[in-house]
Amino acid sequence: MMDPDWHSLPLKDVFDRLRTTPQGLSTADAKSQLRETGPNVIERTAGPPWYQILLHQLADPIVYVLLGAGLLAILIGKVADSFVILAVVVLNTIIGFVQEMRASQAIAALSRMVPQSATVLRDGNPTTIPAHEVVPGDVLQLQAGDQVAADMRLFEVNGLQVDESPLTGESLPVDKQETAVESEAVIACRWPSAEPWSPRAQRMAWSLPPVQPVNSVGSPDC
Repeated sequence: MMDPDWHSLPLKDVFDRLRTTPQGLSTADAKSQLRETGPNVIERTAGPPWYQILLHQLADPIVYVLLGAGLLAILIGKVADSFVILAVVVLNTIIGFVQEMRASQAIAALSRMVPQSATVLRDGNPTTIPAHEVVPGDVLQLQAGDQVAADMRLFEVNGLQVDESPLTGESLPVDKQETAVESEAVIACRWPSAEPWSPRAQRMAWSLPPVQPVNSVGSPDC
């Protein structure tokens, strides 16, 4: 079953679905959830080696057409034209290769932007735990300078701003609120949500981690 759009749900529904309260989980419930859902980590997979990326650039129908045109130019005696076509193929391959390598490196860098700890309410008390032990239903506290440990649904906000630049490209911190938004809202406009790619928070908020990390990028047009 697919996860609901947590950013669009009323807060009561969020608490009911996660079987939790604003006071957070008990230690026993948190341990049970951890056994059920597993640790809060992003599985890192090795990207393709450079030669596979290069071969992927060459395995393009347009490249085949250009190479065929270059061969035909040689056969009819237009050697200069064939060199121009070959130069276009080489340039296009280099540009595509560099772009894909940079994209792979950017994804790897995002996967490393994971905090080491998080402050949650356990048995009603603020407790600092390793970030990988955060479970759905935990109530987390975000303070100025904190990194976001998991996807969160905010429910009590005091002037919270979040740096979402790695996720959306926004150059300035984004204001957050607890009010639900439309389910179709892009990530940049999900005001009651915070994502683990967001490196820093400003001011304070209480929130719930309902789902696994999100990997897509949203448009800032709300």
